[in-house]
Parts: sequence; structure tokens; C-alpha cells
Amino acid sequence: MKLAMVEETKEIENSESPAVRLMRLSYIERVGTLLGIMIGEDISPRKSIVNEFHVSYDTIRHFLNFDTKIKIETILKFCYIIGHYLHEEYEAVENYKSKKHIKDRAKRLGRINQLQREYKEIYGAGAEAVEDLIKKKVDLRQFVNKAE
Repeated sequence: MKLAMVEETKEIENSESPAVRLMRLSYIERVGTLLGIMIGEDISPRKSIVNEFHVSYDTIRHFLNFDTKIKIETILKFCYIIGHYLHEEYEAVENYKSKKHIKDRAKRLGRINQLQREYKEIYGAGAEAVEDLIKKKVDLRQFVNKAE
């Protein structure tokens, strides 16, 4: 089992150019950092990510630990996941549906906006595509899971 993982890791490393590897590792670090903040601030609870997007706890942990073996497909999937939870949290606070944050609503909205800017900085055109889907009322959980 362990040998198979080592071989798979070598295969991944050998199949990508140094430029692609550098880019993927940069995404892992930035996405992992943002995800850690969102989990820590209860914007995207691990249990919800697992249940709604069919991601394993291990995958979340790999991001939080900046595991270099995370595949580009997983990084791209998290564009939808992070976009979904930032939107959900913004809507909840904006519409006074988040009881935890009513007393510091303006501060909380500012924080969410800051995280949304960071998200857009990381994902660029991908974040714009996710926002377009949200505006069209597409359920990102269904959209992402349909592809699997």
C-alpha cells in the first residue's frame, strides 16, 4: 500500500514540469491558508464540506497541512467550495440570519469582503465563473457533485 503511494507520488512529480509544480504548490499554500481561516472562523465547517461536497476529511487536512501531493483537480474543486461558503456566510450576515454575528454585523461583513477579495486574488477567472453560477442561482453542491 505504502509503496503504491510512493510510486503514485513519483508519477505525479514526473508528469508535471517544474513550472506547473511551482504553480500547484503556490495554490496549495494559498488555498490551504484561506481554508484554514474559513474553518477557524466557522464560515465553512469541515462537516459541511464533507457532507455537501463529498470531500474527505483527509483532503481538508491535506490542504491545512499544505500537502504537496494535492492534485490540480482538487485545487480547482475548492474554488467552488470556498466560493459557496463565502457567499452563504455573506448572505446570512447581510440578511440577519446569522445570529452569532448580528451584534458586530458591519465588522463581520467587512471580514467576509476581505476574504472574498483574497479568494478572487487566488482564483481569478475561476472565482468570476463561480460568482456567475451563484448569480444564476445554480446550486454549487449539485453542480460540483454532478461532475463526479
